[in-house]
Amino acid sequence: MPQRDVVTWNSIISAYALNGFDSDAVEKLSEMIGCGFKPDQVTVISILTFCSAIDIVVREVHGFVLRNGIESAPMIQNALISAYGKCGLTEDAQRIFNGLVWKDKVTWNALIASYAQNGLFEESLQLLRDMKVCSFDLDVVTYSGIISSLTQNNMSNEAMVVFNELLNDGLKPDVVAIASVLPSISQIFCLDYCKETHGYSFRNSLETDRRVRNALVSVYSKCGSVQYAKEVFEKIKDRDVISWSSMVVGYSQNQYFGESLETLRQMILDEIEPNPVTVTSALSACAGVSTLRLGKELHLWATKNSFEGQAFVGSALIDMYAKCGRIRNSRAVFDLMDDRNLVSWNSMIAGYAIHGLAHNALKIFEMVTEPDDVTFIAALSACSHGGLVEEGIAIFDRMKEFKLAPRESHYACMIDLLARSGRVEEALEMVRTMPEKASVEIWGVLLGACMVHSNFEIGVYTGEQIIDSGSANSGYYVLFSNVLANFGRWGDVEEMRRNMKEKGVRKGSGCSWIQVNKRVHSFVAKGRTQHDEWESLFSVLKFLSEQMKGMYC
Repeated sequence: MPQRDVVTWNSIISAYALNGFDSDAVEKLSEMIGCGFKPDQVTVISILTFCSAIDIVVREVHGFVLRNGIESAPMIQNALISAYGKCGLTEDAQRIFNGLVWKDKVTWNALIASYAQNGLFEESLQLLRDMKVCSFDLDVVTYSGIISSLTQNNMSNEAMVVFNELLNDGLKPDVVAIASVLPSISQIFCLDYCKETHGYSFRNSLETDRRVRNALVSVYSKCGSVQYAKEVFEKIKDRDVISWSSMVVGYSQNQYFGESLETLRQMILDEIEPNPVTVTSALSACAGVSTLRLGKELHLWATKNSFEGQAFVGSALIDMYAKCGRIRNSRAVFDLMDDRNLVSWNSMIAGYAIHGLAHNALKIFEMVTEPDDVTFIAALSACSHGGLVEEGIAIFDRMKEFKLAPRESHYACMIDLLARSGRVEEALEMVRTMPEKASVEIWGVLLGACMVHSNFEIGVYTGEQIIDSGSANSGYYVLFSNVLANFGRWGDVEEMRRNMKEKGVRKGSGCSWIQVNKRVHSFVAKGRTQHDEWESLFSVLKFLSEQMKGMYC
């Protein structure tokens, strides 16, 4: 453009800022000043609103505002409060707020959001009450900001309390409020709340908004209702990367691995580029069904798009390769990662554990400076798989060193470790002395050990604990039945079978997967009609069976 004015400069600065190119927006602002143009209120607000994550920029813009005497403009004051809050400088935001003679609802909302975004929830809630005292009518925007911040900081119960307060004040939640509270519902796994919120959204014509539907897909998935999630997903006409990713993640979380990978395929066909969240979940699905080829393709795609170095993508790659039997590839990914987090370390320890490489796992464990609960579970699992009893006991005792209280999972690993090594009596004693009542899963671990080490007395006692718990897991009944059969107690075996039949306990159908032409096909025992080509498949199988019989005639 041969001629530019302030409006022209504002347009390009806003365009950069609006699309997340913060540094380019700031650079254009410098060029604007260098060309002799003086930024106006629009320029200042654009920079403060969209480039507020850079604290030095916010301070420089604030200095410009003071030097040019435009600090009294309400929109600039509100933008400064909000910008300082986003930079984590709540004291500066409060200082500006305190210096204002006249404050409107937007000013209060900006300061409340500043405290909430920085985890200062008591202060934000106190400001909410102060706002009421000052006779301001609270609006949905005020509450939505706090709810969203509480949700992002995993304070779901507190978020629900604030949401109920919103309803008690007679306010009607809008799209933003609904989209903010739904993730909190997913954190407390309350399907009824999700259905009620979905119903409200539908009745008030909010459900058609893509943000609400994306959130619903995620919440239904986390609550285990994949069918509901799928129904909502199919109603989204203008699907974005969040819509697709939510469905890919939802399927993977609920172990619908084939469906997760098929959804990823459809996403790519729809020309929507996956993001790191999509890739991470797809890699988990690959690990679930051991599709190494697709996992390698995703690895290549992640490398091309510079996702491989990201901690969560790298961790998912480590897990995928380990579960596909390629532990060396897992270690290669781990060694190349620049941005390792605790999940990465835990994934590598767990990878070695499932391959029985206990000593390698413990070497990684010793390198972790601040282990968490999961780190200890992975290390104890490695000791269990590697038969390192004394090392496992020492690691279990070290939890006190890091002020971590053993949970049921840690006790399960220890009981498995002792039981596998034949120390069944010690394992039973640990079950009895646990601070919490042992779950049926822990009794199941002990029962399996009794089967391996032929301990009839403890096996019967353990099996009775499982039966008395009312468990409907057919595997435990079959295992108990096998323990009885090993000692010739055939009458008890028959009684066990009758007991299973009376309680309606059925053995789960076997299932297998195979990948053909980049698609994962699942086959369930006695479920022929689940595959659309089952007739031709069984025709080939019958032909092969006849050929094999002919070879031995």
